[in-house]
Amino acid sequence: MIRVPFFENLSIGKKISLGFSLTGFIFLMVVSQYHLALFQALEDNDRLQSVYGAKKYHSLNIHRYMLESRRNEKDFLARKQTEYVVRVGQYVNLVLAEAAELEKIEETEERKKFALNIQQLMLSYHEAFQEIVQAWQRKGLNHDSGLQGQFRKTIHVVEEKAHGFQTSALYLTLLQIRRAEKDLGLRLNEEYITRVRNLVNLFHKQVKESSLDSETRANLAGAMDIYLQHFEVYAK
Repeated sequence: MIRVPFFENLSIGKKISLGFSLTGFIFLMVVSQYHLALFQALEDNDRLQSVYGAKKYHSLNIHRYMLESRRNEKDFLARKQTEYVVRVGQYVNLVLAEAAELEKIEETEERKKFALNIQQLMLSYHEAFQEIVQAWQRKGLNHDSGLQGQFRKTIHVVEEKAHGFQTSALYLTLLQIRRAEKDLGLRLNEEYITRVRNLVNLFHKQVKESSLDSETRANLAGAMDIYLQHFEVYAK
C-alpha cells in the first residue's frame, strides 16, 4: 500500500473534508463531461437534421423538375410547338443546379459521384431531346415547314401544271400520290413509301403516253422528279 505522509498527518476532520472535496470535484467533472457530450450529441443531431433536410429538399426539387421536363417534352411531341423546347431546357438547367448543390453537401465521394451522375444523365437526356427536336424541325413542325413544306410546294407545282389540260387520269394519279403521302405521315408504314414510288412511275408513264405537247410533258416530268427527291428525304 502506498503511504502519503501529508494525508496521514491531517486530522480526521480535515481528512473527511478533503475526501468530500475530492468526491465533489470528481462529481463535477463527471457532470461536466456528461453535459459536454450531451451538447455535442445535440449539435451533431442538429447538423445531421440540417444536412438530411437539405438533401431531401434538393432531391425533391430534382424529381419535380425532371417530371416537368418530361411533361414539356411530351407536349412538344404532341403539339410541335417550340415553346415547349425552351421549357425543357429551363427545367434541365434547374435539375443541373439542384444536383450541383446536392454534390456540395454530400459527405462521401460515392455520394458525390451519385450527384455527378445525375448531372451527366440529364445532359445526355437533353442532348437526345435536342436531336429529336432537330429531326422534327427538318421534317417540318407543320405542313408548311421543313421537308413537308418543300415537297408539298413541289406537288402543288405539278398540280398547277396539270390543271387545265385534258389529263383527268394524271390528276387522279396525283390525288392518289397525295393520299399515300398523308397515309405515310399518319401510319408510318413503309408500304406507303412503295405506293408513292409506284404511283410516281405510273404518273411518268401517263405523261409520256398523253397527248400533251413535248414541253408540257417535260415540265410535268421534271416537277414530279423534284417532288420524288424531296419525298425520299422526308420518308427517311
